[in-house]
Amino acid sequence: MFSGFENMAKILVGVPSNGQWYSFTAQSVNQLLQKTQACGHAVALSTQDGSLLPGNRNELAQRAINNQCDYLFFADADMSFHPETIDHLVNQKKDIIGLNYLTRSSNIARFTGIGEDDSEIVTSEESTGNERAMMIGTGAMLINTRVLETMRELMLKQSNKPNYPWFNFAVGAQGKIIGEDYSFCFTAGELGFEVWINHDMSKYVKHIARVHLSFQHHGLDLKSLR
Repeated sequence: MFSGFENMAKILVGVPSNGQWYSFTAQSVNQLLQKTQACGHAVALSTQDGSLLPGNRNELAQRAINNQCDYLFFADADMSFHPETIDHLVNQKKDIIGLNYLTRSSNIARFTGIGEDDSEIVTSEESTGNERAMMIGTGAMLINTRVLETMRELMLKQSNKPNYPWFNFAVGAQGKIIGEDYSFCFTAGELGFEVWINHDMSKYVKHIARVHLSFQHHGLDLKSLR
């Protein structure tokens, strides 16, 4: 997968999906790959289709480790990105850093970023730089693979299982289901890894719905779009 790039940083761009991509996403990912390579990084694309998103993410995480990658970047099949996103995030030198995009699952468009006080992190025109978060969405996230390795080693010690399901649904207070993205961030945080949002690239990311949800759509009533 990375033949000829032994002395360079290696980045796996993983796209989990149910088997369908938006054409806008495919175009964006292609531009992302080209620009990342032009910036001097060794980059490869890997896709994983299936009905269970956590399982798709786990498979891509395992591939990143198997190919001795330095980073895994998740690019979900319903997103679009600024071409310089990966290069910009790598240069921040964080364990886990992602973009603060709007969710499509609630009635009101809200950001996925959650601060350590359990409040929504908002990206605005004035937002810049990096901000520490407790949890963020994995639809646009760069992960240093040493985080994945550490989590796997912990699972081996605790249960003697060969692989660790980095991404899995969890059950929170009052039986509320927690998505695989937030549960991953929570576990990584307990192990001492920091989670960050980069506001600069967050201004360019879009979550594709009947409109392409960018940071300016914060607070939009999504019920009218269904």
